[in-house]
Amino acid sequence: MERLTVKCDDGHWGLSLTIYDKAIPSRILEKLPIAIDRLAAYEDTGLTPEEIMGLCRMDRRAKMAELLRMEENKPLTPDDLPKMDGTPVWITKMDGGGGAWMLVDAEYELCREAHGEMAVFENCGKTWLAYRYKLEDEKK
Repeated sequence: MERLTVKCDDGHWGLSLTIYDKAIPSRILEKLPIAIDRLAAYEDTGLTPEEIMGLCRMDRRAKMAELLRMEENKPLTPDDLPKMDGTPVWITKMDGGGGAWMLVDAEYELCREAHGEMAVFENCGKTWLAYRYKLEDEKK
């Protein structure tokens, strides 16, 4: 790809093309050095526009994953649970009886624990609560 920027004798970057017969507003001229520096930095990477866009998409996905990890761990509602079929949720008893990971089984409207314990959806919010993540105070 042909470069649009050149390194000037004074060490700054400039455009390798000339703009003819154009009156450039001063507000644009003030921002031009910043734009030229950014363009030069991009050209120095040697990446194509498509490769840059791919990196941007990867960065957005990584940021979204981080946001999801930081998502507030609010109790799930009985309406949330059927949408989470096959997903592990952290179940705590409202009487303070500790917690356990259980898999959501939307077909039977319950959450199943590996050792056979079950939590029926209709009791969610009455006798037990479900969370996407293990509660902080129970991680110790």
